Amino acid sequence: MEAAFVLPVLLLLAFAVVGVHRVALGKLGVSAVAAEAAAAGARSDSPAEARARAEARGHDVAAGYGLTNGTFRLTVEVRTGGRDGDVTATATYDLDFAGLPLPADWARLTVASTHAAPFEPFRSRWPSGERAP
Repeated sequence: MEAAFVLPVLLLLAFAVVGVHRVALGKLGVSAVAAEAAAAGARSDSPAEARARAEARGHDVAAGYGLTNGTFRLTVEVRTGGRDGDVTATATYDLDFAGLPLPADWARLTVASTHAAPFEPFRSRWPSGERAP
């Protein structure tokens, strides 16, 4: 008789732990993607290169964190002002709880993170291979 009361509570607790785990991993993943993408873009020599490097690095990190259900989005914004600009990366991902017995409107949750990295101030201002005047 006690098992009839305890088993549903234990199952609910187990599903809650799995759900919280998915949310934590998703949030950690998008945070790492945004930080890595912005940092990669900030180490570039031009705005076009910054965007390309940031997007490539962001997608590589997202694949490493398993953000692969097709809902991953990465937005990169490059603001220039001489060498005082920055690269801002925003990563969003829709978590899927379809495998858990949850109500239908709880089946998706979007996690997002934004990170900005300034262009590195001590990088050379001359293209590679050229000497300072």
